[in-house]
Amino acid sequence: MMLQLTQIQTRSWIFVLSFLPALFLLTGSAQAASLDEASSKAIVQEIQAMVKTRESKIPEFVVREATPERINLFYNSPQLSQQTTIIRENGLIFAGHGKLLSFNKPSDVLAKMEAWFPDELAATRAMKEPRFFGKINLFGPYQDWDAEPAAFIALWKCTPQSAWVRPAANPFMRRRGQDLLFMPGAANSSAVQEYDFAHCIRQRIGFQTAFTDAEVVRMQQDSKKVADKVVPVLVQKFTQLLATSRCSGTGPDDCVLVMRQWASLAPADTALAKTMQALEAELALDAPAVTSQASLPTQKAGKRGEDGLPQFDDVLRRAAYLRAKLQSVLAAPSAWPASALTTTLQQMTALRIAAIPAMAHNGQLYEIDYRNEAVNPWAVVAERIDRSPQLRDAVLAELQHIGKPVGDDCSLFSQWLTHAGAGMNSEYALLHLADKPASSCVAPNWGLRQDKVPAEQPEKAEKSESALELRGRFIDYLNHTESAAVRELILDKLTSNGSACFGKPAPAVWLRELCEKWISEPQTVTLKLARSKLVLDKTQQFSKKSSVQPLADASGVVKQAGQAQSGWLAKLLDGMSGAALSDMQVLAADLEKRQIKVQEAAVWRHPRHANRMLELSLNDEQATRLFFIAGPGGMKAFSVPARFRGGQGQNNLAQVSDLDGDGNLELWWAESFNICAGDAGDKKRRADCSATSADMGEVSGDSLTYFVRSPKAAAAKTIVQPAVKKAAADDAAYVAQARLEPQTCNVALLADTLEDKLHINFAFSRNVENGDLIALVCKSHPLHEDRTVVALFHDLRNKKGEVREDAKGFVMAVINTNKQQLLQMYREKVELDASTRIYDGSLRLDTARYNLAPGLRALGVRMNIGHSPKCADGGIDDFLMLMIEEGKKLRPVLKNMAMAGWRLIDGPPCSRGDKLIVTDNVERDIVVLPGTTNGWHDLQVVARHTITTDNGPEGENAKPVLKTEIETILRAKDKQYYGW
Repeated sequence: MMLQLTQIQTRSWIFVLSFLPALFLLTGSAQAASLDEASSKAIVQEIQAMVKTRESKIPEFVVREATPERINLFYNSPQLSQQTTIIRENGLIFAGHGKLLSFNKPSDVLAKMEAWFPDELAATRAMKEPRFFGKINLFGPYQDWDAEPAAFIALWKCTPQSAWVRPAANPFMRRRGQDLLFMPGAANSSAVQEYDFAHCIRQRIGFQTAFTDAEVVRMQQDSKKVADKVVPVLVQKFTQLLATSRCSGTGPDDCVLVMRQWASLAPADTALAKTMQALEAELALDAPAVTSQASLPTQKAGKRGEDGLPQFDDVLRRAAYLRAKLQSVLAAPSAWPASALTTTLQQMTALRIAAIPAMAHNGQLYEIDYRNEAVNPWAVVAERIDRSPQLRDAVLAELQHIGKPVGDDCSLFSQWLTHAGAGMNSEYALLHLADKPASSCVAPNWGLRQDKVPAEQPEKAEKSESALELRGRFIDYLNHTESAAVRELILDKLTSNGSACFGKPAPAVWLRELCEKWISEPQTVTLKLARSKLVLDKTQQFSKKSSVQPLADASGVVKQAGQAQSGWLAKLLDGMSGAALSDMQVLAADLEKRQIKVQEAAVWRHPRHANRMLELSLNDEQATRLFFIAGPGGMKAFSVPARFRGGQGQNNLAQVSDLDGDGNLELWWAESFNICAGDAGDKKRRADCSATSADMGEVSGDSLTYFVRSPKAAAAKTIVQPAVKKAAADDAAYVAQARLEPQTCNVALLADTLEDKLHINFAFSRNVENGDLIALVCKSHPLHEDRTVVALFHDLRNKKGEVREDAKGFVMAVINTNKQQLLQMYREKVELDASTRIYDGSLRLDTARYNLAPGLRALGVRMNIGHSPKCADGGIDDFLMLMIEEGKKLRPVLKNMAMAGWRLIDGPPCSRGDKLIVTDNVERDIVVLPGTTNGWHDLQVVARHTITTDNGPEGENAKPVLKTEIETILRAKDKQYYGW
């Protein structure tokens, strides 16, 4: 029965390691010599009979030769080394009674195993990733065993493999490629609970295969009896070890490992609480974890980022201790000082601070979650917080003690908010929603829309009631806050970006009331608002004027930078009241004090409206954009939520209006916004057809938010509506027709302007005979309303008129749509190979504020033409080209910079889905820096990495690791950019 290859299914896996000499065996070799050859042979024959015995029949096995006394002699005799592994493994089944499996401390267990299985342990140590699987497989303990032998086998099976593999070292140390060392030998899956010592003792030791329901019941009963027998012995051994050795041990005797196992078995044990309090000073919990300069995240990592590991290993050891301490404090509070819970949570925060450099420097290896969940003290918070109001209050107090989050670095808060339950994020957010500046770390759990508990899930009742209570508090906050930015956030989340107000099924009563008060239209709209029936026609549109900061005054004399900027900004408000001018002077003075330049400005105004909308682009490292409403009462800044700007901020402010005349301006965001019918009339209208819809919101106080129609404000409108003329009626008819066949570009207009000059056929469909266009995109020029930027790929043909498959043509141009005039153009041939693919979605115009020098703004185009062949180990895509306008030409100043890419960090290029795959996906952004080289601004390339792990050693995919780094600085030379 006990053939070695089948034992994985019938008996628990066991793992071993140590180089301690046989001198430390508790039974002397003098006795072993008295075992004669015949007796030894008889014992082996009985062990062989045991090998063939079905495991469920072991309790019925009649022992004749392998008595406890003779087994003791056999395992301490020279004959033992001559036996096969399977004989030595199965022979220990006879040691359930007697003194062979006696021990005082964990290292005694290791010493005996080292003497009995020296070759197996050596083979395990020699592996690249040491594992006991397949090396040693011990059986038991069984229900009829004595307590100490049962505890011996249980300790061997349930102690982490790392303690047996590295007996002279910190058992919590981590190394790449050694992910399973902390898994106990008896674990039967990679689930997190399998790493828990108590779970192993109570569920895994003595595991036997059961084939009938009756056997299952009997196995469970036997396992409970074994655990009840083992736990007191282990607690007694742990108590004695820590009382005598304190924290001088290593490997399996490491005091933190022992305390972790003790706390898992008996967290309410008052002796554990007293022991931990007596030993805590020896653990130096307040010492800085990372001290060597090479270990800091600002330093370049060594090979695979492994420098500084001893310091980081200590972080994980501290984590294991705090996990045990928190278990004890929560289970036996009377055995601890009254402040123990608060102190422990503060120590966990200090641990998090110590761990942040480790994670930043070594990636997932030292992330307390996922790879090191077995020592994660925050996991205890997750287990207990729903059952302990005291813990919930203490965690919220600790979050407040940490202080207000700033910016987007949430590493100090993430463990608390992740493990403290869905409600904690919301509780915490209610305290910090109005913080200035706002932080992305304040992210409530917005699953607050459940109105009732499903009948089949009564266990969710408590959580549902809590969610409803929190929802009410957020709605009350929304109705009373003076900050439109906070109101915008709450509305956005509670209404799923407004879509829940208008979709199906009909919104619940609470949501309908919320929507009726705060949201009149969804975010994405067309020229005619579907519910308000208001139309963005030409009479309603504000006109836009863009300008860049001049280098000199009217006489040609260059002023000081601050004076020139102040005067230029004041001119943006020509004709406005003194209050607005005064506010502008304050803004200009503040910018001058901080030595920040406004690189570009746009003013939106209407002849019959008292307010103007200003957009200022700053020349700082963040390429900040400031938005203001300027009116009779002065200038007021407002923010624009990211949802209006689209992915990667590609949406531009396309239109400004005040459709309901309430004085609050609406902003329309798109790549550019109008609608074409797709017929010959497009050319007549000179229409720019880059977008058929826009994201629209209304400025309210300090934020752009959802549009709310204010019909009662009609008498106080600040726009005087003109009489409807025939032209306006024609526009309305045009709008209705336009929605039938939206087009991306006005192809007819472009054909008239470009077709003859390019000598290509502008028939867009590939099914049209001789149609050459492959991809075509258009976008309004960011500085000139009457100009359109065009980019296209087209077919190239050989002398026979056949389409070439090895190359395609690329064109970028600026045209005057009113005059059908080609102003500038760039043209090149793109060679195709295995890493390049061109299709109809391969182009995107990028008109971000690439202000390279005073008065010089580049136009960008991105080519999505990268292709990764099958089984590739990496690839690049999203190639950026920056062009400047020079006379009648567009000239590239940055060519084909890959703004996206991926590479395989670990794993095979071709995987069948069962191999470890670690991938680094990177997206890049360009920031225009204030500094210059040769008169042009330096460009900072910021790389945002997303590192994903699939099919990891624990069997699950890892949480993605996000990293941001400054990759390089591009500097101008000969009016081009180099350095990438």
